[in-house]
Amino acid sequence: MVENDTNKNTFRVIHEQTAAMAFEWNPMTHENFGYVYLVQEVKYWTDTTAKVGEGNIGLLEAIGKPCEASNYRAEGHSKNFFNSNFQTYHMTYKRVPRIQNVESRWKPNVRPRLMWGKESSACEPTDSVIVFRGYSSEPLQMFIVSSDQVEYNMNDFKATEGMEGVFILFNKHGNHFSLPTMDKKQVGKVNNERPTIRTKRENNT
Repeated sequence: MVENDTNKNTFRVIHEQTAAMAFEWNPMTHENFGYVYLVQEVKYWTDTTAKVGEGNIGLLEAIGKPCEASNYRAEGHSKNFFNSNFQTYHMTYKRVPRIQNVESRWKPNVRPRLMWGKESSACEPTDSVIVFRGYSSEPLQMFIVSSDQVEYNMNDFKATEGMEGVFILFNKHGNHFSLPTMDKKQVGKVNNERPTIRTKRENNT
């Protein structure tokens, strides 16, 4: 994600979820305080809103399109019938596109391969994909590949039968990252030996 708070970090994203955004904001004070409206501004359509009656943390069930700056605001409202909006915070948030459908493939006599899909094209040509790979019982190794790749041949990855392989991938855009996507798979027996060909000798009488 990439965010910009025009009110000196008074309004910020604390967690990006699959289909929602969690926000935190500096408390808004008013002698007749009522609630806070969280708003995602949507062009040519109705804005998405969430009403928060207490506290300064709230969840808005909406996410912006990848690589596009979405506008959000937190509106403080009093209980007054007229002119209830007494304070507003603004920010923009650009979501980094996500990795989809991560799959590791293990076949006899074939080196293991990692494949994935993309939610959309990268925001910039300099973006990259971060790959963590290894086993659940051991520290994972990190690799960086180009953002236009959709597969990774794990030529040096040792397949150990019976262990659980773990693969975590996410996109990197500048200093910001997408939500991670993970694949786990129990590693079966991988036979790297050539098959033995047996021939039957017939006896002629």
